[in-house]
Amino acid sequence: MGNRAHEKAIFEAFLRAAPEFAGEEIAEWEQPADKNVFPDVICRSTSGRRVGVELGEWLNEAEIQAAKSMEGIQASILAAVGEQGQNTTENIHLVWLLPKPKVRIKPSDVGHFQHQLFECIRECDRRWPAEGCWHSPQGHLVSGDELSVYPALARHVYGVQLFPSERHDGWPPSGRMVKRRWPVGHNWITFPVRGGSYSEETMLQPLLDLLSEKKEHYGAAGLGFDHLSLVVYYHQALLYNSPVETDGFTFDEPVAAAAQVLGDDPDPFHNIYLFVAVDSGRVLRVCQRARR
Repeated sequence: MGNRAHEKAIFEAFLRAAPEFAGEEIAEWEQPADKNVFPDVICRSTSGRRVGVELGEWLNEAEIQAAKSMEGIQASILAAVGEQGQNTTENIHLVWLLPKPKVRIKPSDVGHFQHQLFECIRECDRRWPAEGCWHSPQGHLVSGDELSVYPALARHVYGVQLFPSERHDGWPPSGRMVKRRWPVGHNWITFPVRGGSYSEETMLQPLLDLLSEKKEHYGAAGLGFDHLSLVVYYHQALLYNSPVETDGFTFDEPVAAAAQVLGDDPDPFHNIYLFVAVDSGRVLRVCQRARR
């Protein structure tokens, strides 16, 4: 069972996006007092029909755990960096720290880590004008032997990526070189945006597994409801999982794949929906029980 307050907010958003998901509007609804009771939401429609809604969140759990672990690592490192203040370097626009897996900075190491990080940045800023190969948009990665000069830093990160403040403005051969300044009040020492290799299968298989699990778990539990829907919602995955929508691949594709697997057999559910709980929300019907 999921978090009750979270599920309440999700269902309220779903109801706003699809007020007639059961074929008519809902007059009232509630979550069962016992969180272990099936389904997650019990409704009464305007005509008095008894409507049940089971909720399930579409996630890739392995990716979630990895992403949240990395959040903890990054928080530990940022705490050690401390107040960054304004970027006063002459040649460096932005700094990315590349953390080692499972690192945490001990209180006894904080001072050394902080000192060596800023010393590394200052030394690179000093050397920058003479290092022609650092002037590309990729800048310079401090790693290996160069990083080993800073042992407290090297114990916790495998690299420090420095990006140049100078860039070309305009289209060659015209244009000119300009210096960017990092906005005051924003961290200029941070981490790469989350990414990595993935395929459509990364998120498709967890969706199919969730649908199968819900159908099997509640095999005969639809009895007693005039209408029963399964609402699979996509919410936390936006932050922690590989993207579903990429070039040439949208939410319509996993819905079509799931519909093909399920056919016209969503039992015990009458309808199965995907609710993309982002912004104002988007509802896609995965499948509907065939009329008998």
